[in-house]
Amino acid sequence: MHSEDEQQRARSARRYRRGPDLRRLEGTIALVARTLGFPAALVNIVDDERQQTLVSVGMPGRTLLHRAETICDVVVRTGDPLLVPDAAADPRFASLAAVQNGSVGSYVGVPLTGRESLVVGTLCVVDPSARTPAPDIVERLREFGSIVEDQLELLRSPRSATAGEAPARELIDALRDGRIRPWYQPILDLDTGRPVGLEALARWTEPSGSVRLPGSFLPLAVDTDLVADVDMAVLRSVLWDARRWQRTDPDVRVAVNLSPRHLAETPAVARITDAVTHAGLDPATVDLEVGDVAGPGGVPVDRLRALGDRGFAVWVDDPGTGWPTLSPVLPAAVRGVKIDRTVVAALGQAVGTAVVGAVVAVAAAARLHTSLVGVETADQAGEGRRLGCTRGQGHLWSPAVPAEAVPDLLAALRRR
Repeated sequence: MHSEDEQQRARSARRYRRGPDLRRLEGTIALVARTLGFPAALVNIVDDERQQTLVSVGMPGRTLLHRAETICDVVVRTGDPLLVPDAAADPRFASLAAVQNGSVGSYVGVPLTGRESLVVGTLCVVDPSARTPAPDIVERLREFGSIVEDQLELLRSPRSATAGEAPARELIDALRDGRIRPWYQPILDLDTGRPVGLEALARWTEPSGSVRLPGSFLPLAVDTDLVADVDMAVLRSVLWDARRWQRTDPDVRVAVNLSPRHLAETPAVARITDAVTHAGLDPATVDLEVGDVAGPGGVPVDRLRALGDRGFAVWVDDPGTGWPTLSPVLPAAVRGVKIDRTVVAALGQAVGTAVVGAVVAVAAAARLHTSLVGVETADQAGEGRRLGCTRGQGHLWSPAVPAEAVPDLLAALRRR
């Protein structure tokens, strides 16, 4: 790699070396290890000199090594996945301390790409013993890698991400100019295959026409008061689109994501309700989706209940770990639970099926619906349906599309 390119890559990597809350990422890594059948899994961030283990399961965490002493260095330098069935027999790695001391016998790693589209580290699984992994392990690890990349964006240091006031100013300008708008991904009934709603996902369209995904701007908004502005900008656009569609298609339902930080504000419920009624929509046709209700600074349950009392259907995100402990307080306030794509990616494997089954069982006992997020394959959809999930969304049916493409997309899905 050219030295200037490597310097830029290393700068990008350093922005991911610490995060305020690693719990969800830790849960994902534990799921990776269990699903792929390896005793250890790690997320390593690699800059120009060092490798820092950001999260690990089955091995010591937060270790700091010179990158030349690691197998991950090869993954970062090449940008390609690496499978090492027997590290002690591989001349590239046989002399490494981790191989010599028996910590690493076999290794599989994939590169992780950051916001600047540069490799910032690796997701890898390790076994102290030499072994020949399953033929599809690299592809399966890649799938988990894309999920880890999204989660790393939410952990990226706000100070590094903002680089002063300029990015915040850009976000404010984009909000003012109406360049942050919703794209829509259909939500389908798993039994009938028919669309039952559309989830609005924020997109930032640059003056050049390029489209930025939420990971490039939501981390900044989440750590500031701008998050409420982003929520409301997307909501108002969604309401305008929904009103237009419902004139010819009254069955259209829309789902809008709301930040816990926004909902923690006292005026939030009134602000959201006023926007919906002002647009001439019935709150009963609008789903509100809220994430991280169990984390620090989570949404007060009375706020969720107040939204339900006004006619909204409230859904909460669940990564597959926290919902059962919350069941005594949330059922009266929400309509359903969305199962994170981290868990959905493991459906069909013993651990993924067990986690989804547990969440569905708790939700069903509380008479709540369940919805799968990030469905990529027909097998995942079928397994979710078998376990009792009622809804799903993901690239199996369609990626998110701009508003103008929605009528044709819905028509095509209904013809299937």
